[in-house]
Amino acid sequence: MGLEWCDGGGGGWYTASWVRRRGECGREVNVCREGHLIENPSFHPSAEAMRKARALLAEPAVGVRRPVVMLSGYHSPEFPVAMMHRRLLKYGAVTGDQSVVVTYRSAGMMEEAAVKAKAEIAAKGWEGREVDIVAHSMGGLIARMLIADHGLAVRRLYTLSTPHRGALMAERTAPDEAGRDLIAGSARILGLDAALPKYLAGGGELVCYVTLRDWMVGARRCAPPGMTPIWLDMQRWYLRWLSHFNVVRDDRIMVDLALRLRGEVPLSRVGEPPPRD
Repeated sequence: MGLEWCDGGGGGWYTASWVRRRGECGREVNVCREGHLIENPSFHPSAEAMRKARALLAEPAVGVRRPVVMLSGYHSPEFPVAMMHRRLLKYGAVTGDQSVVVTYRSAGMMEEAAVKAKAEIAAKGWEGREVDIVAHSMGGLIARMLIADHGLAVRRLYTLSTPHRGALMAERTAPDEAGRDLIAGSARILGLDAALPKYLAGGGELVCYVTLRDWMVGARRCAPPGMTPIWLDMQRWYLRWLSHFNVVRDDRIMVDLALRLRGEVPLSRVGEPPPRD
C-alpha cells in the first residue's frame, strides 16, 4: 500500500487508499467516512497560503493590541492553553506582558473558575480595560460568564472546542456542579444563550473553532444556537483520537487565530456546519 504526503498546512503521511488527490496537495475528498480526511470548503488553506500567512506573521504586528486572556477547560491541565500561548507568541499575536494563561483545575463550580479568572485579570491591572479572550473547552463558557455576569469588557472571544450546546461527555458522567452545567439544556447554558445577543449587539465578536471527531464534546455542539463553528478535520490520523485537546496543535487553526488577533485577513470563513461530531 503506497503512502502519499499531503500538506494542507498540517501535513502528514497517508495510505494511498485514504487520499484521493484533487489538483494540489492538501485538497482531500469531502466524505464523511471513518479514516478519511474530511474537507471543509470554507477552510482548506493550501501549503502556499500557509507559507504566505506564516511569513506575514513573522513581521511585526501593527494596530490595536489588547491584553489577551487565555482560559483553560474543565479540570484541564495547563498544557492545551500553554501550547496555544506559545504558538500565539511565536506568531506575534500576543506579547508576554500583555497576555495571561488562567487555569482552575480544582474548580468544581463554573462560578469558582470565573471568580479565579477575574481575580487574575484584576491582578494584571486589566479590570476596566477591554480585553480579548482565547479559550479552550469549558473556558469559552467561563468567558461568556465573565461577560454576562461579571461585566468584563471583552471585545473579541475566540473559543476552541467549547461545549456551547453542552458536552457529550457530561451526559455520560458529571461528577460535580461544573460538569452538570455542561449538560445540554442546563440552566447555565440557557442563561448564557439568553445573554449572548446583548453582547453581539454591543459590538462583541464570537468566533468558534472545532476539529471533527470530538467524542468529548461533539463538533456540532461547539457554537451557540444560530451560529456555526469553523471546523477542520485533523490531518494526522493519530491526533484525531483526542481531537478535543489536539485542536491546539493544528497549525491551520493557530495561524488563522493569530491572523484574527492581529487584525489581518483570516484564512477561514464560516460555512456549512460540521458534517459529524
